[in-house]
Amino acid sequence: MPVCALCHAESNRIIFKKENRTYFRCKCGFIFSRVSGMQNDVPPHHYDETYYSPWEIAQGDQSPWRIGKNATFASWLRAIARFTSLRGSLLDIGCAAGCFLEIAVQQGWDAAGVEISSFAAAEAKKRFGGRVFYGTLHEAHYDDNRFDAITAFDVIEHLDDPVSFINEIGRIIKPGGLLALSTADSAAWSCRILGKRWPQFKPEHCSYFSLPTIDRLLRNSHFEILHRGAAGKRLTIAYIDAYFRAYPSALFGPLFSLLPRILPKHLRTAPLRVHTGELFVIARRTR
Repeated sequence: MPVCALCHAESNRIIFKKENRTYFRCKCGFIFSRVSGMQNDVPPHHYDETYYSPWEIAQGDQSPWRIGKNATFASWLRAIARFTSLRGSLLDIGCAAGCFLEIAVQQGWDAAGVEISSFAAAEAKKRFGGRVFYGTLHEAHYDDNRFDAITAFDVIEHLDDPVSFINEIGRIIKPGGLLALSTADSAAWSCRILGKRWPQFKPEHCSYFSLPTIDRLLRNSHFEILHRGAAGKRLTIAYIDAYFRAYPSALFGPLFSLLPRILPKHLRTAPLRVHTGELFVIARRTR
């Protein structure tokens, strides 16, 4: 049995197998997946242009993805602002095409990004140039105590070793600095009901957290959680339809393929607050 990255226990229970992955649940509550029982970070080339096809990046500011992302990120920045009046240095890990960077800069942050996808990093560099590092967080070799705030949205579930990731964040963030992250919630009702059919159980996801396990992860790396709750993303019907065309679902796909054909454009592209079974957490480095 593979060792749990969170508590290092070896007594992990297989809960199911799906495609080429085996999913384990540790006694500490952490859920993780492995390919053939080995460590298996998803290679960067997986996140090529095809991976980003539901985003329809070529449509620019009018893409259904960007409309929803702008609304989501603006609300998350407002949440971060409740815990600091400072608009200092900010690092967005997994910055993708740079949508969050754009919102952060508009609100006065000195923002930079890290992205492992060559396609997405190139898109972000079109707007932000050298502020965007192409590679992993560890490869960027940022100085100790470099950033006032760090964000990592929809990132940690992709990592085979989330502990090393959070430790590196702890090294480069200033004491008292804020970390905001979102990730799939393995205790969400949608996960409990759908089981192995839960849309978050997909090949590029390796690690699954609930509130107790994300709290343990952060506390062990000297972070204190200030805010925890449902992510509450803003999504458009058009984007959800594109998502389920990329990730087919017998349960949801037919519904969201029908709605874009019967709804007027202003409803297809309106950002709606949707609970997608994800957590949103803000934490402060305590030392």
